[in-house]
Amino acid sequence: MCGIIGQIKKEEQVSLELFNSMRDTLFHRGPDGYGTELFNNDRAAFGHRRLAILDLSDRGKQPMYSYEKDILITFNGEIYNYKVLKEELVKKQYEFKSNSDTEVLIYGYKAWGIDLLLKKIKGMFAFAIWDKKSDNVFIVRDRFGMKPLYYYQDHNQFVFASELKAIIKDKSIKKEIDKDALADYFIYSYVPSPNCIWKGFKKLPPANYLVYNINTHEISMHEYWILGVDKKKESEEEIRYNINGLLKQSVKEHLVSDVPVGLFLSGGYDSTTVLMQAKELGYNPNTFSLGFEESKRSEHLIAKIIAKTFDTNHKEYLFNNNVDYLEDFKKISYYYDEPYAISSMLTYYYASKLASKTNKVALVGDGGDELFAGYNWDNDLYNYFNSYNYKSIIKRFINGREKEFVSRYNTWMTGVYNSNLSCLNDDLKDRILNRGLWYFKQHYANSGDIIKDSQYLNFKTFIPQPSLTRADRSSMANSLEVRVPFLDHEIFEYIFSLKSAKYYKQGEKKFLLKYHLSKKIPEEVFKMPKYGFSFQFLKNIFNEEYDSIIKNGELNKLGIINFNFIKESDYLVKFHILMLELWFKNYN
Repeated sequence: MCGIIGQIKKEEQVSLELFNSMRDTLFHRGPDGYGTELFNNDRAAFGHRRLAILDLSDRGKQPMYSYEKDILITFNGEIYNYKVLKEELVKKQYEFKSNSDTEVLIYGYKAWGIDLLLKKIKGMFAFAIWDKKSDNVFIVRDRFGMKPLYYYQDHNQFVFASELKAIIKDKSIKKEIDKDALADYFIYSYVPSPNCIWKGFKKLPPANYLVYNINTHEISMHEYWILGVDKKKESEEEIRYNINGLLKQSVKEHLVSDVPVGLFLSGGYDSTTVLMQAKELGYNPNTFSLGFEESKRSEHLIAKIIAKTFDTNHKEYLFNNNVDYLEDFKKISYYYDEPYAISSMLTYYYASKLASKTNKVALVGDGGDELFAGYNWDNDLYNYFNSYNYKSIIKRFINGREKEFVSRYNTWMTGVYNSNLSCLNDDLKDRILNRGLWYFKQHYANSGDIIKDSQYLNFKTFIPQPSLTRADRSSMANSLEVRVPFLDHEIFEYIFSLKSAKYYKQGEKKFLLKYHLSKKIPEEVFKMPKYGFSFQFLKNIFNEEYDSIIKNGELNKLGIINFNFIKESDYLVKFHILMLELWFKNYN
């Protein structure tokens, strides 16, 4: 995994000293090497920080030019089918100097153009290509949003980077808080795409590419992949066979690496399935799990049983209930760039820290719940909208199906939209009410299938925002690359082409995965309740130091909050206030 950056000036030349300092704010994303290339008469530059995973030699260094020097690329991510594509390109007489997937993108673009290239590649990626002939710069993000990409444009320049901190290193760029984005933070616990906490900054949405023309300075946006929803009929036996084959192929592709690959192991169905598939492929990854001392909701004991069953080299870390972990939240808030208030950011950070001691790459089981409707809220929504309870029927009739659906969906989410927000100023509270649940409404599919509608909301909002933001920032803070085999677009296309009854049944959690797992692991694993990845000792941080930080902080000074009302707030509101205060200390 890597960090990328680019800057294109309209008139003046790029300051190489400033640009390199912007690039090096991404050191944690790529401690193994760096590079900068100036072009367009030094009015443009691409930069790169490298975490070497494929082709560890200098031949894989970036930014990378084509042999003819007419294509330049800076790339963050992994293309899992690059070897197959390379064979196609060799047949077309393209010659390669490296064994990297980066070079495959260069000649894939030359051979097929941007649209066909994006149709062919599988992976997690954010990259930029400059085409000298057309003077177009393409910036691209993968289908799920696994790798971040921000951009900014004003009358002087166009800038993009893996993280906002790289862009704002240029002090000439104006930062003005977007008050609507601030309201959204309290509604969702993050700032929804494509918006950013500052005006004028944007996130490139997943499955999109942007074209910036150096001569006209115009931008155009293109969506290159849309997940369809269908109701194809197949037998359960066919589906089990197809799913197992697709998952095995995805795990195989995700194991391609020139460094050892590890695995986050929770003991749940998803990470255990990834481990099972890896072992069947002849790979024995190191495994890592987290636990909570003296907790009845800790998964590490189950993970230990799974690790022993598959004979892995297993490591674990246990959180101590006597530690408040406030210092850790202070530390990791820097890596998130925008306000973010989901406590599992800390557990993911510690899992990544544990894995990074021995590995540079780790597989994770994220995405399995989205794929097979395994979340509690999927089940709740199914029950609620299939209920004939007169109260729920009346509410659905009065509010309308869309409003009632997204409202019910939101009750399971991490924001504090329905909490007591008396500690916020009146303007912010009014904005929160006026903004409402626009982001969820925007992605409500209304397909007529409750489970598919819930899954589609998960796919469009939960996966790219809280889930993958957490995975990327907390892992890259430890210079660790995490790979997500369940987030394979071919698997999602297959599942979403089926009737939901073929992969979702009440009372049978992820039975398509269980069918294959039941032949390998102890029965007790299947009896384990789902605890999730949340940080269980969060309430410990609300102590005297917390009060001092908030009382003497920027939010209280600016009148965004009234400290006198903090004690009336629940712990989730307090956590949102803390993470916003820490963001202000870092970036505003």
